[in-house]
Amino acid sequence: MVLENRNQFNFPSFQKIVGNLFFIILLVYSIVYAVERVTYIDSAWLFFERVNGEKFSFPGHRYSAFFSEIPLFIAVKFHFPLKALIYIFSTSYIVLYYFVWRICTFTLKNPVAGLTIILGTIIGVRETFLHTVSETHQCFVYSALLFAVMNADFNGTIILKNISCGIIALLILFAHPFGVFTSSFVLLYYFIERKKIKDNLFWLIGLIIVGFTVLSFLHPANPYDAAQFQRLASSTGTDSFFDSAALKFFVIHIKHFYWLPLLTILIVIIWLTVKKELLKLATIIISVVGYFIIGCVTFKNGDSSIMLERIFLPAFFMINLGLADLIVHEMKINKWILMFAVVFFIFNGIHYINVGCLMYKKRVAYLDKIVSTGIKNGKDTYYLSPEQMEKDKDLILVPWALGTETLLYSNFKYGKNISVSAGSDPCGPGCVRMTSFFCIPASELNKKYFSLSGNASAALPFDNH
Repeated sequence: MVLENRNQFNFPSFQKIVGNLFFIILLVYSIVYAVERVTYIDSAWLFFERVNGEKFSFPGHRYSAFFSEIPLFIAVKFHFPLKALIYIFSTSYIVLYYFVWRICTFTLKNPVAGLTIILGTIIGVRETFLHTVSETHQCFVYSALLFAVMNADFNGTIILKNISCGIIALLILFAHPFGVFTSSFVLLYYFIERKKIKDNLFWLIGLIIVGFTVLSFLHPANPYDAAQFQRLASSTGTDSFFDSAALKFFVIHIKHFYWLPLLTILIVIIWLTVKKELLKLATIIISVVGYFIIGCVTFKNGDSSIMLERIFLPAFFMINLGLADLIVHEMKINKWILMFAVVFFIFNGIHYINVGCLMYKKRVAYLDKIVSTGIKNGKDTYYLSPEQMEKDKDLILVPWALGTETLLYSNFKYGKNISVSAGSDPCGPGCVRMTSFFCIPASELNKKYFSLSGNASAALPFDNH
């Protein structure tokens, strides 16, 4: 490593053991709660689209999702049963994160990057664990990898190092627009460590980030991103921040689980102050606060809880990198205290992930209720009446992809194909409503996995559940 003059991690074996156990636990959770993870909004729709078309899918030009899609793509081509596909889809993301963690920790021997991945997967996370296809997680996992590669020596092969860092930077940026913030923070942290203005790698990655940011702002990849950029660009004054639904969400949930990242940044601030690393302290504070403001302004009008939770993860990544750096290179504090701190954060993080999973078990129970009702009544396509949707809104949460979610769940649980959509807006003859704005002809369903008659849908009997 280039940072050879820095004190190394006092207990590398501890970190490797804990890291392996940690990812085993997450893998178990991804199996136990596979249905909860796959049958909800984006995850359900993307799973359906990839399985039904037997292809890769990169919505919003998120091309970095390629690696996470490989296991499902292969399994579909080998015609695995749908139940197996759901488990593969759920676990493949954990396997990807574990693979990157192994590269950082074992191959590149950068325990800071490895610990950052572990902390980033759990701190400030509750419902987001259920969002299987979260590109935000991929952003910070690849950002940690960029940190590790930038600090590796590559046996003096500068060209190979620069090319590798450039590719990883693009991998981050094509994962999600949030990657602009996480990769920029890694670059700033790298500069603070080196303090070399004539570092070619620094300027190379900086130009890639700036170029991608300008291009994305001028030519957004999709309408969702365009709306976000427009909202940010048109925001004026402090009202957009203090009246933000995202800010209110954060404040409300401080006592529930956001006290953990707040404790993290408090520790980092005190620790860096004591060590008199004021430049690093200022960089972390300005970066975290700056991103927090941008996130709250951009999501002023709010979103689903699972999406609002996601927007704060880049700020937590910045804090986690600082904390991981302090833990790994601290020599004066007793190693048992540092070990306890790592276990403390992991234990609480896993606890809140479990809380989120249990919340969504109730939603799956609701899916089971409406699907079983549909099966008993003999049709394969239904819709929920406005009265029923109003009554069940706290269980439905986000109804956008309900038609897809129920189709997947009915096949997984009962081996039958039932679709219950939200609202009575008809799709047209021979078509099925999969999302709030998308219908698909029944004839275009992949018969290996999905089969619906395409007959006109009926209202799900309100009195039967």
